Amino acid sequence: EKNGSPFTLRQAHMGLGIVALASKDFDGAVKEFKQASLQNPANLYRLAKAYHGAGDVEEAKSYCKQAANFNALSSLNQALIQANAEKMLAAL
Repeated sequence: EKNGSPFTLRQAHMGLGIVALASKDFDGAVKEFKQASLQNPANLYRLAKAYHGAGDVEEAKSYCKQAANFNALSSLNQALIQANAEKMLAAL
């Protein structure tokens, strides 16, 4: 990790988090996503899903709210994340 740029390290943690989430290793996913860029609403949403899978509904709600209310430049990706986060939040 010493030689990697901060961006590269955050990207690596995001990738490892996605793999952990897909493998239902929710604790591992939380650990990785916490080290990924939290300025990416998709990572906030993934973190909410990881906490939910780990059984921590309160943390899942917190990150879902952050993803749903993320203030970024408008984009199609952000609109999709916002809609998914709002649906998940309503179901929690």
